[in-house]
Amino acid sequence: PELNARKEQVAELLAQRDPRLKLHDFRMVKGFSLTNLVFDVLIPAEDKIDHETLKKSIFEEVSKIDPSYRCVIQVDHSFV
Repeated sequence: PELNARKEQVAELLAQRDPRLKLHDFRMVKGFSLTNLVFDVLIPAEDKIDHETLKKSIFEEVSKIDPSYRCVIQVDHSFV
């Protein structure tokens, strides 16, 4: 249940930023003091956003949910 709740929150953050952003392969790895949220973000093929800028922006928003969350994000381009 906790994993699904986090996934929904992150998916909602992405949708608010840009409805074309999609989330997949979401995992949660708990540590002693931090929790890694590991996931892929699918962006449109024509989108030219800097991947590091996108990752930083997502990380900042996720940190507002819980400061102990750390994001490990892979950005993928859609081919459709």
